[in-house]
Amino acid sequence: FPVTINSWEDLTVEVFIEVLKLEKTKDLYRFEEFYVAKMVEILLGINEEELNTFEMDLFTTLVNEIGFLQNSPTYENKKDIYIEDVKYVAPANFNKLTLGEYASIKTLTKDKPYEDQMLTILSIIIRPEGEKFEASKINERRERFKKLRLVDVNECVNFFEPIQLLLYLEVHYSLQTAS
Repeated sequence: FPVTINSWEDLTVEVFIEVLKLEKTKDLYRFEEFYVAKMVEILLGINEEELNTFEMDLFTTLVNEIGFLQNSPTYENKKDIYIEDVKYVAPANFNKLTLGEYASIKTLTKDKPYEDQMLTILSIIIRPEGEKFEASKINERRERFKKLRLVDVNECVNFFEPIQLLLYLEVHYSLQTAS
């Protein structure tokens, strides 16, 4: 079975958001194995019906393939990311956001869970170098940023670290229990 995500470098922002959503529902799973199965579905792009046909040895192999989550990711600390050969940058100082950036973040993230806020915040604060903030570009950037690798985004804006640590601890525990 082809594995599409077998390291932190393969994880996209979109998949990471799905993992965060799963984390919020972890307590709803009656057995830890069901939670781990859902994690395998998300990370490897396997639907539930197909996964249910796998023999346990294949399922165990797939769980081992996502074992990279047991290791904390490593990042460089840089303030830029290249998307389609265009240099995108994050603010050097988040205390220097403009009123328009701040108002957009407050308005568009109000009463939304953290995992839904991530793309909005990224689409507001990361933009092509030298470009001024334009609220009209937020939705288009949200879609573009979904496909970015999480490690690239996190190297540019390191505010995901607490969530990644939580994810690492939760998945580490789940994989240990399922083995």
